[in-house]
Order: sequence, then structure tokens, then C-alpha cells
Amino acid sequence: MSGGLFGFLRRAPVVAPPPRVEPTLRAAPLPRPAAARAWLGAAPSRLLADLPGGAAQAPNREIRASLAVLRARSRWLAQNDGFSKGFLRLLRRNVVGPVGFDLQMAVPQDRDPKARDEDANTRIETAWAEWAAVGSCDVTRRLSFTALCQLVMTGIARDGEAILRKVPGQRWNRAGLALQIIDPSQLPEDLNIAYGAGGNRVAAGNAIRMGVEIDQYGAPVAYHLRTVVPNDDAWRVGNQLYMRIPAVEILHQFVTDWAGQVRGIPWLETGIRPLAILDGYSEAELSAARTAAGKMGFYKMGQGADAADVPAELQSDGRLVQEAEAGTFELLPNGIDFQAYDPQHPNSSFKDFVSAILRQAAAGTGLSYNAFANDAAGLNYSALRATALDDRDEYRTIQRWLIDSLCKPFFGDWLREVLIAGITGLPPGKFGKFNAPGFTPRGWQWVDPESESKAAAIDIALGLSSRRRLAAERGVDFDQTLVDLAGEQTAMENLRPPALPTTAAAPAPSGSMKNAVAT
Repeated sequence: MSGGLFGFLRRAPVVAPPPRVEPTLRAAPLPRPAAARAWLGAAPSRLLADLPGGAAQAPNREIRASLAVLRARSRWLAQNDGFSKGFLRLLRRNVVGPVGFDLQMAVPQDRDPKARDEDANTRIETAWAEWAAVGSCDVTRRLSFTALCQLVMTGIARDGEAILRKVPGQRWNRAGLALQIIDPSQLPEDLNIAYGAGGNRVAAGNAIRMGVEIDQYGAPVAYHLRTVVPNDDAWRVGNQLYMRIPAVEILHQFVTDWAGQVRGIPWLETGIRPLAILDGYSEAELSAARTAAGKMGFYKMGQGADAADVPAELQSDGRLVQEAEAGTFELLPNGIDFQAYDPQHPNSSFKDFVSAILRQAAAGTGLSYNAFANDAAGLNYSALRATALDDRDEYRTIQRWLIDSLCKPFFGDWLREVLIAGITGLPPGKFGKFNAPGFTPRGWQWVDPESESKAAAIDIALGLSSRRRLAAERGVDFDQTLVDLAGEQTAMENLRPPALPTTAAAPAPSGSMKNAVAT
């Protein structure tokens, strides 16, 4: 039997086909966590290992840790670095200028607010001119208000801040009010008391940040000044003493860069490192150049040289020394060669390196490289005009800030004292009306006077500007200009020579006379 009982074992089993598996569509990969899309500046990197990696500290804490050192180094640069000193002079010359901020009152009339009360304006401006003169506005009696503003501008840029105290008293002037400039080092950075921890030394609810007492909103309440300037020549006994001056008596001037900031930072803070490095590099290059110019070479003794053959006049302390003279040629002894010394200093990259460092330092000051480095080489008219206009915009920004933060606030205090003292003869009860000052800062001449004068005339004709605005941009008092023009016209009319009397026409000659003349 072919199949037999076990024949089924030799048959191939019937296997059912596997079920068909349909391909599944995979979804696109999900985006990586948000941290991967964050700023590269926050990503871990060995190239950024020297930068802070934790959370940012409070601005006042960072300022407290660095202010004293920054101020000391900034003062050193102002004393020893020509570019830093030139930067301070640029600010004094362009922000304050030779005549300072000119007061132009704009007191309106009672009946017609659009018209000006010229009598009140003249009285107040005259009293201000008297107070702003040398020997009146400053407690040292050496500064005018213009010179005081120049000193304030210098202190703000060099030290980061300027502190002025309003000092009352008839001993200074008729208005009974003068200004005193206080060294910022008298305001201690290490005097800090937390809220509620001051006891009897600080008013309830207040704190002290770097010598400035502030309320719960961060507004200054008082200033705690050292009675002796640190490292001063004045003698003292015992521990350091402080005096508390109410904030209403202080004008604290500094540019605010951070919310809640209570102290100012020197304007050269980003330029301290590059300028200090440049100073050391320049000193090394100058020293090398001087050495190269003074030392020409060396004598070298080779084989066959005998010290006995060297003339005595070439020997000095065992060395071969000779001073060179122009136009001389000499024969060296046997076996002695001359090796020239030519270090090539300053090298060819010195100028480019200096320019690169100064560009970096100038960028942090807000001024152009050409102004900061006093370098206008290679600039054409268009580039020179563009950089000059950018610098002037920076100066105007500082001018407006200084007027709003110093001149106008102090003018209100001064005017109140003047009205009470009766200097102007104006009623004190109208203080709000009379407190309408306008301070005009210095302006600049146009880069291209002819072209820009034509453009200004077109703007006035189209109603896009006014003569008063253009005069203010140039630092000119428009009202005073009108007075000067009227005075010139009156003087010309008074000095004009009288007209010559007209003579009667001579009678025409008679006929016989005509004939005689003809003959």
C-alpha cells in the first residue's frame, strides 16, 4: 500500500498564506524641546565659559560691587589717557559750549495766553543773569553757571554721576540760594541697609542702597554722605561719620540704564579695558622705537680675534663700545664683525591696531570713531557730514536730558526764592505763571552753509519749519535776534546823512547867447 497507514506523514502540509499587513504611516517627528530653539548665547559652550552662566543679579548689586573700581580707573584714564581726556573735552565743548544754556522765558500774558509777557520775561531773565554770574551761583565763588554745568558734564561722564546740593543763605547772593558740587566718593557704596533693618538710623519702611535712602517705591528720600572724603588730606578722629541730607536738597545727576538704579556708572566703562591695553601697547612700541633709534648694532668677535688688537678707545667695562658719528667710516680689528640692530618699531600693523582698539572704545561712548579718536583722515564730504550729524544728535540728546534733569528743576526752586525776595517785583502768588523757562543749548554751524540755508528757506516757505526753530537749532535766541535787527535799523536811520538840498534849474540861455556859445 503506497499510502499505508502513515502515508499522510509524507504529504506536504497545507499552509495558509500569512495575512497581508498594510504599511502604516508614521507621523513626522515632533519638534525638539523649546530649549533647542532658544538663543545660542544661552547654550552651553566652552567659548562662552568666561561669561556668567547663572541668573542675572540685581543691577544695584552689580553696581555696588564694581562702582568704586570703575570710578577709580575712569579717573586714571581721564588723567593719563589722551583719548579719554579728549572725550571729556568733546562733551564739555559740544553739550554745554562756551555760553552754556541760555534762558529764554516764555511767560504768557493774562489776557492773551498766545502772546508773551515781555516785561515779566525781561525781569526774570535779568535776575537769572545776575545770579548765574561768577561769584554768585557757586558756594566756592569761582564758577559761573556755565562753568558749573561744564564741571557737572565732566563728572557725569568720568564718574558716572554728579551730586549737587542746594545751599540756602543770603551770604551767597540776593536770591539766597547757591549750588555746591559734592564729590561722588562721599556717597559710600558700602553703606547698605535692608528694608526695616535700619532702626533709628533709617525712617520706617525705607532702605539704603549705596548711601541713598529710598522708600518702598525706590524713590530717593535722603542721601547719607561721608563727612570726610576718602583718602583726603583732612584729619579725623574715630570712626567715619555720616550726615543725612534730605533728597529735596540734592540734585543727583546720572543716566538711568536699569530699572530701580540708584547710582550712575562711568561712561567709559566699556572702554576701560581696551584703552588700558592700548596705553600699555603704545608705551611698549614707543620704548622699542626709542631703543631702536638710539642703538645701532653690536660688535661680534669671531675666530682669530684677539682682545689685545682691540683699541683701548673701543673698550668699556670689558665690552666693545663706540658712538657713531655721521659720515665716518672705520676699519674693524681682525676677527671682529659688526651686527646691525634693526627691531623695526613701530611695526606696520601699529596704526591698524590702534584704530581697531579706538573703534571699540568709541562704540561704547555713543560718539563716532572720528570724533573720539580725532581722526578724519580718509573721509570725504558726505561721510564727514554723516558722522558730524550723528554726533550732533548724540549731543542734543544729552543736552535735552541735562536741561530736563538739572536746569528746569533747579530753576523752579530759584524762581520761588527770587519772587519771595522781591528781586523781580513780580507777585509770588503767580509762581505757576512765571515758572515757564526755556533753556536753549548751544547749536552748530551748518556743514554746507549755502546749501542748507537754501533748504531752510524752502522749509519756511512751505510751512514745514519756523525761524524760531531754526534759530534754536543753531543755538541762537530768536527774540534777541529781532531786538538786534531792530536796533541796527534804528541806528542806521539815526546815522543816515541828511539829504542834500535840491537846487533850482538854471534858466535856459537866450537866442543871442546860444549864438555866442555856438560861435
